[in-house]
Amino acid sequence: MSVIGFMKKMPGHPELPSDILDDIKFAWLEGTMEAKIDFFSNLPEWRDLERWPSGRIFGLSCEYRWRQNPKDGLHAVFILDREDLPYPFSGPGKLCIEKTGDDFMILWGDWVDPEKDKESNPKGDAKFYAQELPLVQRYPVPPDEAKRTGYSPRIGVRRYRHRPDKESETKAMGEFARCFDILMAQDEQKGGK
Repeated sequence: MSVIGFMKKMPGHPELPSDILDDIKFAWLEGTMEAKIDFFSNLPEWRDLERWPSGRIFGLSCEYRWRQNPKDGLHAVFILDREDLPYPFSGPGKLCIEKTGDDFMILWGDWVDPEKDKESNPKGDAKFYAQELPLVQRYPVPPDEAKRTGYSPRIGVRRYRHRPDKESETKAMGEFARCFDILMAQDEQKGGK
């Protein structure tokens, strides 16, 4: 069983148990004039609410997301693929949810080929030029995977529905989604399947 919990009006981030933090692999952080998607281990500053007033950290079994509200404090949501939500999410805001499937959200950009643009990507890293932004984005995917023709960077998204706790609750209360992975996947429009 999976669970979701939420908290409002917190003064700051709660302490997350080490077993939860050990499972976190990625971070998606949003600031006033910057945003980053990277490996969690590369972003020790994720707790800085002045720089990152919203974001999410996630791995295969969980996601912790937040949004800082200047008037009301921190609002946070925690989704976990097991029953034991950490404090303070284990209180009355806890709901049982069931997984309904996985999907992918395509990230912006095409790999920056160092043979065509040595200045922007001299080492052949996982850098992608997003013409729509227009910026070079660095995504946490293996460099060898980044350059594969016909593949694009994606965030794995897991979907859930509320599972009623009582027999009298017959309708699902809504859908929830969380990030669980970042990978390169075959792009059907670019010559994939």
